[in-house]
Amino acid sequence: MAIHGRIRADVSWTPPRLDCSGMPRPAGAGARLHFSGALADADGNERRLAFIIALPELVRGETASETPAVVTLMEEDGGRFFSSGQAPICWSDVEEQALLGDEAYAIRGIVYCVSPLAELNGSGGVSFTELSYIGRVDWGAQ
Repeated sequence: MAIHGRIRADVSWTPPRLDCSGMPRPAGAGARLHFSGALADADGNERRLAFIIALPELVRGETASETPAVVTLMEEDGGRFFSSGQAPICWSDVEEQALLGDEAYAIRGIVYCVSPLAELNGSGGVSFTELSYIGRVDWGAQ
């Protein structure tokens, strides 16, 4: 994906440069995916970024089309946070949830937003193109 705005970067993380995890959200309200890694931004600065994709209506083992998503981007070493918050501006198509064993599922999908993510501790924003993801959700994690 490409990030535009207060952070400008092309992101194409794969293992071992990618850290990812996923678990149920509190009170069983869907799932939360976490992706993080280091990258060089458009200005040549090394940054560590993390994306959190919350899917509050996702059901274990099921695909979903245009399910609401809450997207947060954190610049871990810079202290900046960008988020869609509770505004209904982001959705996800969850194209696959494949059982890996026990309660863990491989999950694949794409997120799209119709507005930039607002900077929570500043006055900027970021937008992105083609946020495709492949991760893992451990539905048994607490």
